[in-house]
This record gives sequence, structure tokens and C-alpha cells, in this order.
Amino acid sequence: MNLNSEEIRKKIEEIKEKLIQHGAILNLKPEIIHEFRQDCIWYSGKIGEIKYKNYTIAIGAYEDVRATLYENGEKKAMAKDKSNDGSFYKKMKKYIKDDNMLHKIENSYRWPSTYERPVGDAGPDESYFLDFKDANWLTYEIYDNEAIKCPNTGYSSVLIDKFDVLDAFDNVELYINTVEKLISLKEQAERVALLLEKNGSVAICKRESHCYDNIIKVINLDLCNDERYAKVKVYSNFNDPVALQKHPRYPMDIFNYLKSFTFNYNSKKDIVRELALLIPVVTEEIKGNCDFVEEFKNFIDGEKDILIFSYKA
Repeated sequence: MNLNSEEIRKKIEEIKEKLIQHGAILNLKPEIIHEFRQDCIWYSGKIGEIKYKNYTIAIGAYEDVRATLYENGEKKAMAKDKSNDGSFYKKMKKYIKDDNMLHKIENSYRWPSTYERPVGDAGPDESYFLDFKDANWLTYEIYDNEAIKCPNTGYSSVLIDKFDVLDAFDNVELYINTVEKLISLKEQAERVALLLEKNGSVAICKRESHCYDNIIKVINLDLCNDERYAKVKVYSNFNDPVALQKHPRYPMDIFNYLKSFTFNYNSKKDIVRELALLIPVVTEEIKGNCDFVEEFKNFIDGEKDILIFSYKA
């Protein structure tokens, strides 16, 4: 933080070089970054983006900002930003000269015990006090550039554990690794989509840990080709393997039904998009044209965390 314009340009060039090594492109204009003010509180809305393969990582500062600046106990200025209009920067820049001063005079609202609060070393005297009631955060969002509808990939408004806007863009390894995971999930979803189109139904069985208990969740997806929609049913809380023997042909009867939803599709891409969101981990445990009861029993008796198989209902 607290960089001058020359240091800002140098920092951006360094980030660009890191991204180029991965085949990624940085879209961030130096003039957008305020001199001596790189704390995210000075910004609102989208700041810049990183493009990697067919994905875009958009980085910005979001959430409401409400702050009041006092001088000798009297109100000096007030900023309310509820529409990403940058009012904090507009109202406070003439009073707060840099990030050092900001961190010296602000209250502890933005700095919970899990964060190490920076201490300004060049602030004003004790007469100033900045009282935050609401503050923004840096977040990133990842978009699939090839998707026509719903381009979001499930990474929506993910909190960035930093307050410096340039440090947020410098988190190169995180973004590259996340996109690579999304690419793998998309390739996996394409495999499952082929099985779904061929057999009509797919089951996704997962073991999950919740507090002190382990549960099994089953996501069942049926394709209705005639009307071009798919129905998804979610079941959970399987906790009595013995009961499965009493319902050999209807194992889902001993699950708790959680929810269901449908989605329309015009092409295979729509199905792939939904499957990539439904299956959040990459696995080699994918089988085609199976017997539902047999595969489900094998999953219950085994130790696998996830199993995906297609079957004919």
C-alpha cells in the first residue's frame, strides 16, 4: 500500500510478467489505481480482470461503505456508497492523504482479530477519527467466456483475503489453479453428459462430513429429451445400511428427500454447464450403463467418497 504512481506502474508490470509466464493476460490500467491509496476502501465496483484460456477472472471491491470522519469530536465529512459510485474516495480524499493516515485514524471495524491491522507511520495528529459502520471487501468472480447463458462457473463473489488491490491481482497461483480445476470439471462434465444422453439417467453419490457426522448425498438427474428439460432430485441423510436390504428395488425410499429442480437445455453445452456445477470435484469413478441398485449398494459398502454412474430408469 501507499505506493506512488511510478511504483504502481512497476508493480502492475511485475504482475503482468508473472501472468505471461502462465499464458494469462492482465487487464488493469495504472491510472485506475490511486496514488498512495491502494486500500480497497478507496474503490468500488470492478477494478480489472485476468484472462486465462477461455476464462475471465474479474476482481473488484464490493459491498456498502458507510463512514464518518470526525475532527476534534465534530463531524467533518460523511460517505455513503450503496451503489458502487466511489463516494468514499470522492468525499474523503481531500482529508485523508494516504493509506498510512487511513490506517492510523480508522476504528477497528474492518480489522477482526484474524487480521493483522497495519499501523500508519505518517498520519495526522490525534484530532482525526474515522468511524466505519459498513465497509467493502475485495472479491473475484470467474466467467466462462464460451458460455452463452449463465457464464458464471460457481465462483461468484469469492472473498479475497487481502485489503491491497494490487496484492489481490498478484495472487496469480490461486487464479491459475482455480481455472485449471474448472477446466478439469468441465471435461469431466462432458464425459458424464455423454453417458446421460445415452442412458437417460445419472446418479452422483457423495460422502460428506457435517459437524460430527458423516452423511451420504445422492443427486439423481433424469433427462427428458422430448421436452428438452432435465429434472434433478437431491436426497440425503442415509444412516441405516440395514434398511437397504428391506427395499432392494427402491433404495431411495430410505433417504430423506431434500429438494428438486429442473433446467431447460437447447444443446449439450447447457447440460455440461449444469453438471460442472453439480459435481464439484474431479474423479475417475465414472461408470456407464449400470444397474442402479447394485452400484448403489457397492458404494454404501465401499470407502469411496464419490461415485458417478449412468443407468436406464
